[in-house]
Order: sequence, then C-alpha cells, then structure tokens
Amino acid sequence: MFFDLYVKMKQCQGEECVQISFFPSETLNISPLKLCVGHWDFDLKEQDVDRTNEHWFQMKNDSKGDLFFLERKWQGYYEADSATLFLGPVIAILTEIKKSERHIQFPSIEKFCKEVDQISRIRGGFLFVANLNYLNKEKGYYWEKHDWKKETVPYPDVMYNRIHSRKKETSNVFRNAKHVLKNHRICFFNESFLDKWSVYRLLKDNDDIRPYLPETKLLTEESLLKMLENSPVYIKPVAGSQGKDIIFAERKNGKAAIRSTGETLDMEETMEIQPFLTKLFHSLDPSSYLIQKKNRPSYATRLLTGFSITLPLAMR
Repeated sequence: MFFDLYVKMKQCQGEECVQISFFPSETLNISPLKLCVGHWDFDLKEQDVDRTNEHWFQMKNDSKGDLFFLERKWQGYYEADSATLFLGPVIAILTEIKKSERHIQFPSIEKFCKEVDQISRIRGGFLFVANLNYLNKEKGYYWEKHDWKKETVPYPDVMYNRIHSRKKETSNVFRNAKHVLKNHRICFFNESFLDKWSVYRLLKDNDDIRPYLPETKLLTEESLLKMLENSPVYIKPVAGSQGKDIIFAERKNGKAAIRSTGETLDMEETMEIQPFLTKLFHSLDPSSYLIQKKNRPSYATRLLTGFSITLPLAMR
C-alpha cells in the first residue's frame, strides 16, 4: 500500500535515529524494520522513548554519508513479505555541470531541475543532479536554501538522461555508466538521442499529433523539387540540433532563394534551380538530411510544445 509520511531525525545513544510519522507501525507489527531509499537500505530497530507517544527507530548508517535528505515528506510503500518500507522515488537528472568558486550551474536545464525538485518535494520524492562522474564517486547536487549543494547520495530509482552531446553518448564513460545502471536495475529514461527522422516517424503514428506535423521527407532530388513547388522548405541534418546547418529554400520566379544557418553551403542567395540542386547534392550527403515544409504555426502547434516533458526524445 502507498501512503504519505514524514521523517524526522535525531541522535539516539550516539547513533542516528528516525521518526516515521503517520506510519501505522503498531498495526503492522514491524520491528525490526528494513528501510529502503533509492538503492540504500537500513536496518531499523524501534527504540523505547519514556513519557512520549513518539516512535523512534534506531538506524545503522554503515558510513553511507550525511542522511540530510531523509528529513522530509516521502511517499511510502510497505512490502509486508519482507517487512520493508520503501521511500521515494529518488530521481537523478544526468547532465553537464559547470562549476565556479561560488556556484554550480546546469546552464540549459537549471530551471527544469528546480521545477522537478519542487514537484518531488510536494509528491514525496527526492531529486539530485549528477554528471557522468557520479557513478564512480556517488556525489550529486541537491537544491537547498537557494543553492545547489554537493553530497554523497544513493543510486536513484530512476535516472533521466539530459546529456546534450552526441559525442559524450558514444564515449566509454557513458557506456560504462549505462552498464552500471543496468547491473543495479536502475530505470534509465531517455537513454539516447533519436534523430529527427526517427522522431517524425514516431509522432506521425499518433492520431492526435499527426495533423500538426509539417510534411517531412528524406532528401532526394525528386522529393525536394516536388515540395518546392508548393511551399518553402527547410533542409535539415537528420542528426542535427540547436538550429545548426539548416538550409531554407523557396522557389521565386523560377529560381531558388536560399539561406543557411551554417557553413554547409557556399552559394549565392538566388540561383537557377538546376545549379542549386547540383551544388547542394555535391556539398552534402543527402542520406543524412531531410526536408520539411514550412508550415504556418497554429495555436494547436504551439500547444504541442507542452509535450516536451513527455516527449523529451525530440527536445534535446
């Protein structure tokens, strides 16, 4: 059964003790009790406290570090067969971390991390942010009183990948991290980048989303000429990100008007169609590009940006 509970901590005879509020320990008859938080577990033994109705459990820490994060609201789950109380979830966000003398920063997703932390506190979980070195050192950053603080933390129940570099996702350290997560049976969400073509094929199978997707084709001379007849188009690298190396083309007065966000093309802004095609297909690998029609954005399309949390595979 699931329930909300609160944990307080104090010292009992030189060892750490926890008070578990709103947990029906009398009716469940669960002393000794095993407590699990993420991938840390503790043996708890109920302590007798004179002249009080409070129930405190003595905890064997086993040098796991500062248990600062236990004192909070939790969502609990009790497994009767093993007399184990699970607290959580413990959530980790894996990303790049920038350090300075005074501040820790996750430049592109810090606001998102704070939002997840806020929701976790309300729902009864614990969030920390880590980089690829975390799985070796077990150090993570948690939000406390207007700042990110570094501390030893347990392996999480789930890790959400927000590494922004495809190069890092092919590195040995990333592969080793995935191996460790698999061995500990940790759910690894958003495991890798998906390219634009894979994302398009996934989204077009959804009946609610399909009407708002721009027409998209893999780049061939035939598909480009056909799409240019009716609409301006974007020519995008399938594995690209952050708006880099995108080519905008439209047909004007029988010629191609071209703009580019990168150094992919070295050509005039206006060209005859055939010279444009010749230079385009000599300048890039067509198999690694796709074409999208330039659709006029609608209100419904803008609303789809709200899917970024449930469809993170398309948003990195």
